[in-house]
Amino acid sequence: MPIRAILFDLDDTLIDWSGFAGNWYDIEPRHLRYVYDHVTHTVGGMRVNFEGFIEEFNRRTGEAWRNARHSMASPHIGHLLVDTIAWLGIPRERLDLDSIVDAYRWDVVEGTLPFPEVHGVLETLSQRGLAMGLITNSYLPMRMRDAELRGHGLMPFFGEHRYSAADLGYLKPHANVFIGALERMGIPPAEAVFVGDNLTADIMGGRGVGMRTVWRMTDKSASLPSVNMQPDLIVSSLDQMLPKLEQWMQD
Repeated sequence: MPIRAILFDLDDTLIDWSGFAGNWYDIEPRHLRYVYDHVTHTVGGMRVNFEGFIEEFNRRTGEAWRNARHSMASPHIGHLLVDTIAWLGIPRERLDLDSIVDAYRWDVVEGTLPFPEVHGVLETLSQRGLAMGLITNSYLPMRMRDAELRGHGLMPFFGEHRYSAADLGYLKPHANVFIGALERMGIPPAEAVFVGDNLTADIMGGRGVGMRTVWRMTDKSASLPSVNMQPDLIVSSLDQMLPKLEQWMQD
């Protein structure tokens, strides 16, 4: 059956993080400070100082990710922030999720760039008429990750079909992530391809719902595919998949 759609993972598939020299523990406190100050100035003071706010948020976030390993339910940073702030003394009815998410001020991370071939590949696929989508295993909702897509010039390629695990409710490789995105696109799994760098989340997940899969190997790739993670195609650069996609479009 000919393919009509291609969906991509984001991090280390389209956006190269190898140039990022920092770590999450350097980045996050700055953004949490923005949230803390926003709430203090617009709603009222919490009953702990900033360090206490970070400690409680980190505790809740760690617990959410530990639970996710078993349930595959995706944490959502906005809900975690609201829950933390409410627990620290601000009435929940005075908290607006969207304004708190905006206060976090997520943006392009220094040192990250699209892989060199990405824009050309996406332009080619767009010209060929393939519907394109994106699914990231992020606890940041897509409205936050969109700042990176805009900053890296990727937004025009994906239209409305941009999905975060935080928004879909589950983490890849849970079937609901892939099925939910495909249903919104109006494309059956047999007519779609998933491209990603993670053998478990992307390849096993995509195969599990009946999609064809392309594994992008990177310097971070630590293992070779097992039987249940065997992709239909292995590439080290996305332009290498174009001939195969042409064939799949004619099947």
